[in-house]
Amino acid sequence: MGVAERRRREKEARISLILKHAGRLFSKQGFENTSMEDIARAAEVATGTLYLYFKSKEDLFYSLLTPMFRLNHDGLARTTSDEAEPADATLRRIADLFHESYRAEPDILRILWSYDAARYQTVMSDTNQERMVEAIRQHVRVMERLVERGMAQGRFRPVDSRVTAILIWSMFMGIFQYENNRRHLRGSDHLQETLRASVEFILSSLLSGPDRAGGG
Repeated sequence: MGVAERRRREKEARISLILKHAGRLFSKQGFENTSMEDIARAAEVATGTLYLYFKSKEDLFYSLLTPMFRLNHDGLARTTSDEAEPADATLRRIADLFHESYRAEPDILRILWSYDAARYQTVMSDTNQERMVEAIRQHVRVMERLVERGMAQGRFRPVDSRVTAILIWSMFMGIFQYENNRRHLRGSDHLQETLRASVEFILSSLLSGPDRAGGG
């Protein structure tokens, strides 16, 4: 391995370590209560080292969230790519996808699912704020297209696809926040079961008559 390649890998490893510790601190303490000094201390690097890779705390924060937005979007795109699959089956797989994403990156998902536009507006630039909003819009649009597919398949009764997509997305967000609080207070973990139960609750309203009893 050449010197340049070794340095590149060392840099990537250092950035990954910084992001890992930053994610834990932001998840536990919140953006406002976490300083660059806190992150440097946790990652065991000099504060100046952080500024070699990130212009500011906001830049670090956004660098932390961007890959997860992309992974979530790509995962949703893959999960919904089979146009022939019954839409209700796809929705069940989306719930499992979110659960798997949480298991892989719990700290980042806690930050994403506790998104508060009013709070972030005070700490993030307009550009990054709009990027986050657009990422969430993309996720909702995927849900909207899925609802439209379900209606076209005759499996979902006629509904407002946009409103229904927002309701589904909001329910998922609420479940993540509730289960995170319950895990923190009681140490219990019922995320997967609750996500699956929420999907069945949604489908009990969405599925058309012949499909309602069959469960997919």
